[in-house]
Amino acid sequence: MSRNRIRKSNTLQRKRLFKLLAGGVLLTIFGLVYVFLQVRVHQLSEDIKAQEVKLKKAQELNSTLSARVESRKTPRSLQTQIAYLKLNLINISDPRIDVIEAPIFRRSSAPPHGTALARQDRGR
Repeated sequence: MSRNRIRKSNTLQRKRLFKLLAGGVLLTIFGLVYVFLQVRVHQLSEDIKAQEVKLKKAQELNSTLSARVESRKTPRSLQTQIAYLKLNLINISDPRIDVIEAPIFRRSSAPPHGTALARQDRGR
């Protein structure tokens, strides 16, 4: 056997070895990234589920409280509260009530004539 054949047959194929090592390292990195992302997806799904549970509880509480508010707006409920608090209020349907239109006041820099400040200003 010639020396040339021995060199070619027993040589360490560095280029091929480097390609295999680089491929193995890349596969390992991709595998680790995949596992990390799967763990993160699992954590986020648990967080979303917890937020959905909180949202459902808040919606139930909201519907309960809105029903209570609506039930307390009824005339019968208001009359019951008036009686319970012993308030001496007159029913709105009472004919003794006269509705008076309130005049619209325009704001000005000078105080109105009927106030004590206006009288003091006139006296100076």
